[in-house]
Amino acid sequence: MIATNFSSNTVLGTDNLHFTGGIRGYRAEEGWRIGPIVHAGQPALLGPVPDTQVQTLAGLLGVRVFGADEILLDDPHLPSRIWRPLVGLPKGGVLPADSWGAIASAARTAGDNEYASLSKNLAVSLRAADIRLRDVSDEYHRQLRAAIFRGQTPSTWFKNIALSDLHLAIHSLLAEMAAARDYLASITARHLDAPKRIESLARLMDWVSAGSGIAHQSHPLVQPLVSAWHENAQDRWLFDLGEYRNQFLHREPLGAAGRSSALSLVERATSHGLLFTLCMELNTLSVDGQMRDALELFVQLHRKLLHLAHHAAQLAKYPTTFPEFKVLNDASN
Repeated sequence: MIATNFSSNTVLGTDNLHFTGGIRGYRAEEGWRIGPIVHAGQPALLGPVPDTQVQTLAGLLGVRVFGADEILLDDPHLPSRIWRPLVGLPKGGVLPADSWGAIASAARTAGDNEYASLSKNLAVSLRAADIRLRDVSDEYHRQLRAAIFRGQTPSTWFKNIALSDLHLAIHSLLAEMAAARDYLASITARHLDAPKRIESLARLMDWVSAGSGIAHQSHPLVQPLVSAWHENAQDRWLFDLGEYRNQFLHREPLGAAGRSSALSLVERATSHGLLFTLCMELNTLSVDGQMRDALELFVQLHRKLLHLAHHAAQLAKYPTTFPEFKVLNDASN
């Protein structure tokens, strides 16, 4: 579970995988130890599981791996965490937050300060959303471990004082995702030479729905926004993101109403033992009122946001890579 520097035997850090349901994977020399799972009445970890089998095991357990967390322990009093969401982008590709940081740098060099500022703001919001998703996962894992060790009865709802940390992490995640959404809309508006007042997705959608803006609906930056924005769209994830943000930040925060923000343990029998995952049900906003786990729902929304940001970065006015610097040999030496 702890990676070491074999030459000096000093602890450098740990590598963790985050799964839905509060499940974690811990790097060991032979592979990954994944859990907790209850075996013979006691919490235990599965494994070692090779890298190539992690996704397969996750499918068998009914969970999804969505993030990797490297915790550096070079300063034991102030550990650093390097978090990378696993969202199915091209292998070896940089995250959208880094791409937009590079775009901002190139735009600044070119003297396009407005585009540079919007791109930098988008990069910051995307990175903040990445980290806030990690925070939600951290709270899921804390609650899961505590529930298992105290013998919480499955399928019964419970609350505790620490639950407010999870609620606030979700509030922050939604705020950052919505901010990134609006910065993307502002950048798109600059591509279309839209009025300067267009600085949110709602205003951009109003503008492309009437008058001269209608002609831009087929633009490759606009089309993905339009197809996910309207309430009756087949995949209305941008509409849902806005509704969740408005619900919990403007109408009724999580924790203010009954069971809707409580937790429960979900029990699954597997060939490896009993698997318990954490669940906080939320209404999916669909017509039939279907309920879904909050972490699974927001992992999906976050994944779609990052794919949208990646798509937009490929169409940006400036390159998505930072300039390379080469050291030239001094011929006089």
